[in-house]
Amino acid sequence: TVPNSPTRPNTQGNKLRFYARLKTTFRMEGYMRSLTGEFRSQMFRFRAGVHTLPVERGRYKGTPLQERFCTLCNKGLVGDEMHIFQCEALAERRRSLLQRLEMPLSDPGACLDPVQVDSILTNDVHMVYKASYIYSVLRLYRKK
Repeated sequence: TVPNSPTRPNTQGNKLRFYARLKTTFRMEGYMRSLTGEFRSQMFRFRAGVHTLPVERGRYKGTPLQERFCTLCNKGLVGDEMHIFQCEALAERRRSLLQRLEMPLSDPGACLDPVQVDSILTNDVHMVYKASYIYSVLRLYRKK
């Protein structure tokens, strides 16, 4: 990793940690072909860690990783890429996404585990629904 510097403060953790989880083979991702405009841009930014979630905002403010809390649920949980699939404040949006993906859960506020999230984000089917969810969530965080 690059040590802390004035241009890259507090570089704890791997900037591309989430991307590395999803990108396991060298190939063009399906969303690059199936999405256009802002949805494609936001899906790329989300996967690459170039977004407005607290985990990234905190990086630029020099906030330690474990203190980059979600500003929507205020539960003291790190607001990272996985958190948007577990955040209580996003339960209704998440349930709507899962219904569109024909994956309804019995618990309306159900959180998705990492295996489910990886499966959703690496499957090229219904990418517009997934991108719409991510786009709307990132807009919420941008307002906070």
